Amino acid sequence: MRPISISLILAAALASGGAMPALARQSADPIAVCAMADSQPRRVDREAIVTVCDAALASPGLAANERARLLVVRAFAHWRLDNNAEAERDAREALKLLPGDADALLARGVAQQDQDKIDAAAADFETVLKADPRNKLALVYRGGLKRWNRDDPKGARVDYDAALAVDPRFVQALLRRADLLMNTDLAAAERDARAAVAIATDDSAAWMELGSVMEAQDRPKEAFAIYDQIVRKDPKDALIVAYRGVMRLWLEDPSGALRDADLAIAIDPKMAYAQIARGRALAALKRDEGAAAAYRKAAQLQPAYADAWVKLAQTRRRQGKQAEGLAAVEEGLKGSPKDGDLLFNRALLLSELSDRRKDALAAYDAAIEAQPTAAAYYNRAQLRSDKDDHKGALADYRKAAELAPNDPDALNGVGMELSALNEDAEGELKAYDAALAADPKNTDAVINKAIYYADREAWPKALEQYQIAVAAQPERADLRVGLADTLTSMGRLDAARVEYDRALRLDPKRVAAWGGRAWLNQLAGRLRDAKADYDRAIVLAPDDAKLLVGRASALRKDDKGAAAMADLNAAVKLQPRSAFVLNNRGLALAETSHLDEALADYGAAIAADPDYEPAYYNRAGVFMDQDRYDRAIRDLNVSLRLSPGDAMTLSRKGRCYWYLKDYRRALEELDAALAANPGDAETLRWRAKVKTELGDIAGAQADVAAADKLATT
Repeated sequence: MRPISISLILAAALASGGAMPALARQSADPIAVCAMADSQPRRVDREAIVTVCDAALASPGLAANERARLLVVRAFAHWRLDNNAEAERDAREALKLLPGDADALLARGVAQQDQDKIDAAAADFETVLKADPRNKLALVYRGGLKRWNRDDPKGARVDYDAALAVDPRFVQALLRRADLLMNTDLAAAERDARAAVAIATDDSAAWMELGSVMEAQDRPKEAFAIYDQIVRKDPKDALIVAYRGVMRLWLEDPSGALRDADLAIAIDPKMAYAQIARGRALAALKRDEGAAAAYRKAAQLQPAYADAWVKLAQTRRRQGKQAEGLAAVEEGLKGSPKDGDLLFNRALLLSELSDRRKDALAAYDAAIEAQPTAAAYYNRAQLRSDKDDHKGALADYRKAAELAPNDPDALNGVGMELSALNEDAEGELKAYDAALAADPKNTDAVINKAIYYADREAWPKALEQYQIAVAAQPERADLRVGLADTLTSMGRLDAARVEYDRALRLDPKRVAAWGGRAWLNQLAGRLRDAKADYDRAIVLAPDDAKLLVGRASALRKDDKGAAAMADLNAAVKLQPRSAFVLNNRGLALAETSHLDEALADYGAAIAADPDYEPAYYNRAGVFMDQDRYDRAIRDLNVSLRLSPGDAMTLSRKGRCYWYLKDYRRALEELDAALAANPGDAETLRWRAKVKTELGDIAGAQADVAAADKLATT
């Protein structure tokens, strides 16, 4: 629903006023015409009421009560024209003549409400209702104040229902209740709007509300037809002309929308909403500077009109002018300091300005306090995740999903944060499944499931998900890389190469594709090709330490130790606290018998990440080379705590006990290693040696035979 003044939504009616025929058929006596006048549905008639009441009030010899009645009529006419200061002045003059008059109090109340004098307006409505609890107009006006100014939609509904209990055919109450119901029950809103139209077939406010209901139901053709009908009856109503223009945008006619906006401005140059409509039309025509100028004009006309500042800020953001967008938001907040949309856009713009990003989190806190929307929680979750506050991010994503249960993005966020926390694998998978239930075509959820399975080395399931994702979006190079990586892990190198090649044809600058194909070539023993691919990747991403480590690995296999060490040193310089990088340099140093330096790197890797298991395993190997078996066993125990049942670690631990001549303990560890991996020929040979020492010659021979058989297959 477009935010507009309440006075422009509903027809005003005097509590004691009667219906009147068209002004053109009235007596020529201005006093009689003004005294009989009800607020008219057409703007031209409202303007005529003001004119005729001006003449009537200038008549000599008016009695006090007669003058008061004329002032009240003119006050309501002014209010309907958005001349709120004039309306309040007339109502006050009437109250001087008739203190406590209900109609005058209501006229003053609505004029004050539209000038943001909320407490004073509420006091006037309460005064009327205290004297007459069944005053239907006072109930309607108090309900509107509760809704728009007190953030009390339930209280508003109570007042609207009470007014309709007094008079079931009270059009104003039907219209206000319809407008309220658009937030919760569109079918009920339509019923109320149609009931109002049936009662007041010539009331443009009733038709306008029905048009708004059509908009809310995404029925733009019907809404346009309604607004067009109103404009034909009342061509001087700028607001309806502007509404019709906005509907032209929905119907993909931006040029027509611009014509209507300009017509509305010509009718009423001071109407801020007409400028908003013009800005939207210009934006649709890709004329952003013109759109920005229109939004700024709207804000100048009505400085507290938050939507004008929001749209100006959004336009600047779309242009990449975040600083100007932020300035617009800050200006808007001066007039509307608690507006949720302004606060949300402030936070969004701060998050996109590198020098102000640190302030974005607090800005989202303020936005959520003012207006707790799914979008605000979602964006704050992203910021928290970036700061490694995964628990906070998870809570925000869950709140976003609660507020927008059909939004797959929030559900994906829940799954990703659970993955980062590594504490609820089942919940993570359920979150992705929920995202797919909300949107079966959500590729992000499919990709997240693929990653979930890949992390657990459930390669066939990962492959299935990547294949679904690639089928949905075959032109995405990143998905081809994920599919290729999975195929590589499954040992399907030829199929993986095909996917890497496809990815590179789609995006020759896709670093992950060059790096993945380099690793594939390395696995296949094509070291020259591997180095060439690493070279291409590193040209594109010279600060990627993992690529330097990968190229160093290929160079080591190709007996180019000096070049490999240069890459490893460069990687350590880039990431001096990366356990992965330090561990790999430790491996290279150990291979070249620089054992003390290797131990230093492994120690640094463990200091950087005490849960990085490979560093313990590899350091144990150096300790074994130094005959420090007790120290090796200590590291291998940590390795097994971090990676329980790992066959390679158990086998290495068994060898330590062999060297310590603890053959029975060695046999226990080697048995456990072979239980985890029965096809390890090297471990079989070590167990044969242990069995020989224990006098189990037959068992030793059987292990040797099994190892030989494995070597020949």
